[in-house]
Amino acid sequence: TVPLLAERAAGSRGREQLAARASLWTLPGKEVDEAILFWLVASPSDPAKNELVQAAGERRIASAKNILMAMAGSGPLNNSLEAAKALRAIASPGDIPALLGFLLGMSEETAQEEMENTIGALAQKISDPYARGDDVQGLLAPAPDSKSVPVTDIPKRCLLYRTLGKIGDDSSLPLLREALTSPDVQTKDAVSRALADWPNPTPREDVLEIAQNSKDLTHQVLALRGFVRMIGLEEHQSPEAAVRSLKMALDLATRPDEKKLVLGALPGFACPEALALAESLLAVDGVREEAQAAVAAIKESLGRQKMN
Repeated sequence: TVPLLAERAAGSRGREQLAARASLWTLPGKEVDEAILFWLVASPSDPAKNELVQAAGERRIASAKNILMAMAGSGPLNNSLEAAKALRAIASPGDIPALLGFLLGMSEETAQEEMENTIGALAQKISDPYARGDDVQGLLAPAPDSKSVPVTDIPKRCLLYRTLGKIGDDSSLPLLREALTSPDVQTKDAVSRALADWPNPTPREDVLEIAQNSKDLTHQVLALRGFVRMIGLEEHQSPEAAVRSLKMALDLATRPDEKKLVLGALPGFACPEALALAESLLAVDGVREEAQAAVAAIKESLGRQKMN
């Protein structure tokens, strides 16, 4: 029934597709796993292969890892994307060097991004947060006593910089800060994006500086969005301090989209200062409705605080 279910999952939509996928993912038995492995290789249909790849990931079929790694590295684009996603459930941190090799050989941007995400997810399984980026850093700047040869090709180095942004190992921040001073446009772009994507608030001042000083509008916007997101991630700050930081972001925002981000964050730091900042935008075109919603939410939160 495995090839039948894969074809139905690939060729249908709605409830039929959900039922086919649920069956493919949950049918018990080693024989089902073996059939999925067989048809991963033998199926002539790329859409059906995608369904089998998803099933291998959902079922955590460890013996599918080598097939999926080969598919992620050299298969048709759609299969490659699905294989990279499935590997997050099956692969281990020990597979990161091989996956980095695949990443550096990819030319499609969507495939590169999916592999970066997979490597970032696998790195999170490393218990030492200051060792998660070691494999990537070793390709960018090998230790003096290492026999490794650094990657020198700029586009490939940019892929590695972006991957560091998905990993979020704070020990790699000095390397990224140094790269940010490069005159190379590609390098500046990759590092700016990596810092804006950082999964914790450590480089908050770095992205603020990019938002304040970059001559590139895209980098300004990405950094400003990253700064607002990082304010929400900062655990040890008072609401008043958070609002002061959000006010800095608002002063830098030139587009309604970024002003809306600030307004969306303000209710999470309800205090009189947050209310005043939201009210200051009530008459601003393009964000009036969002300001009204923020004011209402903050007032409701302040009211609950008084009752408690």
